[in-house]
Amino acid sequence: MVFWVFWVLLQLIDPSLYSFVVTRFVAIFGILFLWFLISKELFRDVDWQLVASTSWLLLYPVVWKLLQGSTHTTLLSFAILLGFYAFFKNHQDKFK
Repeated sequence: MVFWVFWVLLQLIDPSLYSFVVTRFVAIFGILFLWFLISKELFRDVDWQLVASTSWLLLYPVVWKLLQGSTHTTLLSFAILLGFYAFFKNHQDKFK
């Protein structure tokens, strides 16, 4: 999966450190957005949605590994959360 993401990205922009950084931070933004969507599925109250989607950012080892880690780990986290969100959307009648 990582190979194809980089291949598509390198077809759009030149192979540089910039394209690498763009890929990582787009994936990190995607992770944050997926956490928000998952928290919207779990909670109706906006305050709990905010707490659920941002509280993991207070865990220093998690955030440090996310920023320090390699791109394939970041994309793997994105894929896991995407599957988690798809699970909730598929079974949303059982959770509400």
